[in-house]
Amino acid sequence: QEPETTLRVERLLWEREIQTKRWWPLSLSEVLGGAPLKVSESKRQTTIGLPLHPLMTDEDFSRIEEALGDSLKIREGA
Repeated sequence: QEPETTLRVERLLWEREIQTKRWWPLSLSEVLGGAPLKVSESKRQTTIGLPLHPLMTDEDFSRIEEALGDSLKIREGA
């Protein structure tokens, strides 16, 4: 997955008032110093957290699922 795709998905979710979270503001190599770690950097740039809490309803999950599906359609140019 590319960082641009992740940003596009985040933007679409935010437009639909679905909160996202970036779990790792820094990659492992940035925290520890040293040589860049490609996998660590890639995961940092392309991983987003989605809402998940005990009070979520089936409707909440459906909204998230629909938004993610729509973001994939946009990516594929459908």
